[in-house]
Amino acid sequence: MNTAADSWKNECWVVLDRIEGPVNLGFISRAMANTGFANLRYSGELDTEDEEARRFAVHSQDLLKSFKQVSRKNLLDGMDVVVGLSPRQPWSDGHDLPLDKLWVTLKSALERKQRVALLFGNEAHGLDNATLAHCRYRLALPTVARYRSMNLAQAVLVVLWELHRQSGTAQGVETSQPSLAGGAQREQMLLKLRHLLETTGYLDHQNPEEIWQEMALIFRSRDWSQREMTLLTGMVNKVLKQHLACCKEMQQVPRQ
Repeated sequence: MNTAADSWKNECWVVLDRIEGPVNLGFISRAMANTGFANLRYSGELDTEDEEARRFAVHSQDLLKSFKQVSRKNLLDGMDVVVGLSPRQPWSDGHDLPLDKLWVTLKSALERKQRVALLFGNEAHGLDNATLAHCRYRLALPTVARYRSMNLAQAVLVVLWELHRQSGTAQGVETSQPSLAGGAQREQMLLKLRHLLETTGYLDHQNPEEIWQEMALIFRSRDWSQREMTLLTGMVNKVLKQHLACCKEMQQVPRQ
């Protein structure tokens, strides 16, 4: 169920003209569930109980069952504003709508509770001119010029997602920010690291500062989480302890 902020979606219908593919119908059901749309009507011979349609309507089988099958002549009954999806632009009449203006253009109609139909054509043939003549707006999705045709389910997802996003009702995934290590914790780790590098002979005894300054800059040039710094400190301590133990054992071995 939509909240007050996106109740306008109740007035928005996905309308499919002569759909043929059950896989597409299943994917469209899932796309609608993802974006919060619930109204769909279609013409064609497909059954919402089709096994393939149900299989691809992941977590949205109940929504799939609610889709309304109607005759083609009744497909747009009760619709106040129709947006036809087509890569073709048969007329230069100012009714071609860019995707990034979709929400701005439809907002007032949806908020006045006018029914808006997003009309998609048959997978193989799209929308013919006679059908496009019923559309107040025509929308061509931006693609590369050499390949303008888009899969039906993909086209539906793009349009619904853009409406969802442009309306400002999209919610991102909350991400947690790790607790950052303080400068003092970092410098303590660097002291231990320098001790390790000096003990193992990594730093050139003739000019240790030049190499060390570059090495230290690697660790000072970014933020480290407390967890990362704990892992680094533990690693340095472990390697240093093992190295010192090996040195002690070697000193205790009798010389031949």
